[in-house]
Amino acid sequence: MTAVTRVAFVSDIHGNLPALEAVLEELARREPFDRVVGGGDYATGGLFPKECIDRVRDRDWDFVRGNADEWLVEIATEGEIPAQGWVPEVAPDEKSKEVMRWNVEYLDPDSVSFLAGLPIECSVSGPSGQKLVFVHATPDSTHTHLGYPPDASEDIFLPMFEQTGADVLLHGHIHHAYVRTIGELTLG
Repeated sequence: MTAVTRVAFVSDIHGNLPALEAVLEELARREPFDRVVGGGDYATGGLFPKECIDRVRDRDWDFVRGNADEWLVEIATEGEIPAQGWVPEVAPDEKSKEVMRWNVEYLDPDSVSFLAGLPIECSVSGPSGQKLVFVHATPDSTHTHLGYPPDASEDIFLPMFEQTGADVLLHGHIHHAYVRTIGELTLG
């Protein structure tokens, strides 16, 4: 693993091409980055699911999959590739499923294959040897809320650091940014 100094994490695009373009412009202004990691949920929810997938997959980024990506793949494959690690209380409601069905009709098979092949986590080495781990929600699930809210008990977070060996654990899914330090560990 090559050590990196500057990393960007772009998560929860949800098919919103104008927002993605604004983020890409901001990344260009702040270059260079040693690594950019896509944090999942690339397509579902916005008007431009295929365009958003095309825009990110054409870049030299690392990727993790999100919960909406898993649901989209499950619907696109008619259950042959089921969403993993979810519990009934986080299952999409009928309105969300209808949006996903529209997204599936709009996507091409390559886009669905791209989403289906994404890993649940990505790791990089920091400049002093720290292990940075990127996930969509938690190391075990793209669906579980990671210590929601961010000021939840340390007991929720510490097992995730132990499981992954991470010094820094970065996630999306909750649609807001934060940084929390627990001893020498960082969560964001």
